Amino acid sequence: MGELTSHRELLSLDGRNAVITGGARGIGRAIAERFCEAGANCLLADVDAAAAAATAAALGDSYPGAEVRSVALDVTDADQVEAAAEAAVAGLGGIDVWVNNAGIYPPESLLETAAEEYRRILEINLLGTNLGVQSAARRMIAAGGGVIINMASTAAHFGSGAYSASKWGVRGITSGMARELGPHGVRVVAIGPTITETPGMAATRAEYDDAVEQLIAGIPMGRSAQPDDIARAALFLAGDGAALISGVTLLVDGGQMSR
Repeated sequence: MGELTSHRELLSLDGRNAVITGGARGIGRAIAERFCEAGANCLLADVDAAAAAATAAALGDSYPGAEVRSVALDVTDADQVEAAAEAAVAGLGGIDVWVNNAGIYPPESLLETAAEEYRRILEINLLGTNLGVQSAARRMIAAGGGVIINMASTAAHFGSGAYSASKWGVRGITSGMARELGPHGVRVVAIGPTITETPGMAATRAEYDDAVEQLIAGIPMGRSAQPDDIARAALFLAGDGAALISGVTLLVDGGQMSR
């Protein structure tokens, strides 16, 4: 039996380079902070360029050993996704981890969602994830491997609206691309958060707080998630502790989907 790898090494991202879409705030920012703490260099890609730059500056001050940069990114634009990937290669030296975190959570039901809104949800949550996987995978294959983390949801296991459909699709992308990319040394995994207390969720609560609380009441552990709950899962999946984990969606849901 070989020498046991220490738990610190299994969680370390020293010298690795990560791209986090939707990295300016909420779950994306929490993931970036955990990655920086673990030694990674990070590129925060966000449609809100000013917020991404501010977050990158703050994390750079907090973790002076990490290189933290930002770039404007609309994840539905294939050219912009490619440009973000190139920025990571040029600015950080490569891409070891890519997190497809950018997404929207409109609360409308299936019957209330207009066709244009349905299309917008699928373009951001599903097409955006697929474009990210493609851009990351091209570079990871050339480099000999890497990790792609997609953001699914517990809504990918129930519900009938556009958001649920988009997250079902993310699960499908994760499973299919894991099979395609595994021979190239690329792991593809997803995280399925329950309700998470982000700025976006705060806006949803302002209008639908009773419905949100009803969903939280169905979580066996009795609480919603904080962004760092999701970031901790991302840190594990990005590191060597998850070296043989691919094609799965890790639920971070307090037992919500247990049967």
